[in-house]
Amino acid sequence: QTASKELFSGQATMTPHTQQVCYWPETPDGLPLIGPLPGVRGAFLAAGHSVWGILQGPATGQAVAELIAEGEAKCLDLAPFSLERFQ
Repeated sequence: QTASKELFSGQATMTPHTQQVCYWPETPDGLPLIGPLPGVRGAFLAAGHSVWGILQGPATGQAVAELIAEGEAKCLDLAPFSLERFQ
C-alpha cells in the first residue's frame, strides 16, 4: 500500500481492492519436481517450477506426456527432477 501511495501521490486516498499472500512454489534446491510419484501407480508430478513455470511449462508438459504415453521422457532427462532426490 505504501508503494502505491508513493507512486500515485495524487491518489493518496486509493486503497487496493485485493491483497493476497501465497506460497512460493519452489523446492529446497530450486529444481522442479517432475516424474512419477513414488509408491502411487499411475500418478505423476510436475510442480515447484518457482517463477519459471510459465517458461518451463511446455517442456515439462511434453516430458510428462512422453512419460505417460511411452513410459519414458525422450525430450528431457528427468533424473535431476525426481522426487526421490529428497529421500
